[in-house]
Amino acid sequence: MRDPYDPNAQLENAGCLLLQHRAYLAAVGPFVFVVDRQPNNSNAWYGLANALLGSAGARKNLDLLRLSLRCVRRSLNEDPTNRFATELADIIRTRTPLSPDDFVGTEAFDGNPKDILRWAEFSSDAIIAALGNMRHGRSVAKS
Repeated sequence: MRDPYDPNAQLENAGCLLLQHRAYLAAVGPFVFVVDRQPNNSNAWYGLANALLGSAGARKNLDLLRLSLRCVRRSLNEDPTNRFATELADIIRTRTPLSPDDFVGTEAFDGNPKDILRWAEFSSDAIIAALGNMRHGRSVAKS
């Protein structure tokens, strides 16, 4: 059982809560910080891939979509039995505009996770906006 006071567990939980509220861009930050500290954390890579997929869809951004695929592949490299990552890879393969060649030719992410913050245009303002919207019961899906 994980220590509920572990900062990495808290960040992962925050990312999951933001995903539940469709605050995709805001969720990128917590997951990046977890995978930076725990690069073998398959669940955090999956969460990051999920956040990037949502943000890519909301912004119609193919580069973020490819980055999402790279992160889900990293999740599966860390744990090939991660069924959530397997399902997300299947969603990316069957329900996105990526070509079969893009899907097959995309490798797992192996760079500096903090670079993802810049590529996704993440800022702390995204979290503040998401929290404000969540407090008032509004959807945050446009991020």
